[in-house]
Amino acid sequence: MNEALNDVRGAEAKALAKNDDDTLVGTRQLCLWGKENLPKHRQAEFAKLKRSDLATAEVWAQKENLRRLWNHPTTRAARSHFKDWAAWVRKAGRARVIKVADMIESRLEDVISYCEHPISSGPMEGMNSIIMAIQRAGAATVTLKPLE
Repeated sequence: MNEALNDVRGAEAKALAKNDDDTLVGTRQLCLWGKENLPKHRQAEFAKLKRSDLATAEVWAQKENLRRLWNHPTTRAARSHFKDWAAWVRKAGRARVIKVADMIESRLEDVISYCEHPISSGPMEGMNSIIMAIQRAGAATVTLKPLE
């Protein structure tokens, strides 16, 4: 969804620049942050962007709304949330975001299963990355001997 938002923002920034409008110049990171990570010194700028009628503001709202999918206690509630979100996205008609909705919809049951079983392989994948980095770093200096 972040990629879709950035694509919409980039296209809109180019269109605005043709009319000497620099509203979206320097907003890439601003749009990609979640509202909880927004630095204090950029909050006023972001508030102005959110209140605008730009496509970027609407897609940002869609991104943030989609993030709420993980907060539902049941798959039934999550499924209902997704259906409402997807209807909003499709009605808005932004092809790049509709593509995200279609992708999620094709795997919806796998995605929302997290609501009933909030287990992620992320920590194990992170540990595996650390182990692989250690192995790569030590491969040139350490020779392992087979156990006898």
